[in-house]
Amino acid sequence: MRRSEGFLKTMEYYNKAKTQEFIERTLKADVSKSRDKFIDYVLKNSRKEVPSKDLNILDAGCGSGRDTKVFLEKGFSVAAFDASNALCIAASEYTGIEVECSTFMETDYENEFDGIWASASLLHVEKEKLIDTVTHLKKALKKNGIFYASFKKGDFSGIREDRFFQDATKEYLKELFGEKCEMEILELYEDESLLSNGSIQEWVNVIAKKN
Repeated sequence: MRRSEGFLKTMEYYNKAKTQEFIERTLKADVSKSRDKFIDYVLKNSRKEVPSKDLNILDAGCGSGRDTKVFLEKGFSVAAFDASNALCIAASEYTGIEVECSTFMETDYENEFDGIWASASLLHVEKEKLIDTVTHLKKALKKNGIFYASFKKGDFSGIREDRFFQDATKEYLKELFGEKCEMEILELYEDESLLSNGSIQEWVNVIAKKN
């Protein structure tokens, strides 16, 4: 499969240039509010009161393994993958599970997971490929499974900070997950994070359900 220039540049960043810097930075990032929302929806739709090994979560584009480790510690069964070989090695060591090296479209799951967690990962997919990518990942969810994704807020599409980024708005994510990929939008919200340089990054988040 021919890789786009944006994909190759992004993988070079994660595999060679900034691997350790990225890991250290993301391990410090606090996404607990969104993660707790996601967990609450997974439990509610699975009719469970607490996490258990009966509930399966797919960490799609797991990066450092930060959230995979939290899900495991809370008691979920977790599968994780990332397209960066260097990050897969680091995340495997950090989480204690084997992290698969795979792109979104190379995964081959069907009706296996109660939730898909795609935190700041789909934002590296070109806009023209997002419908096919989300639709493909959706197949991995069980009926009523929960899909979470987050993007940097805006309309930018291109190379930034040596990686490809596809930003998004609430309106676009409503169209992508709701109309195009035919999921039920449960929550669509914005939040912010404090970057290491002291600036504020705005994010847009979506939580949707497979019907």
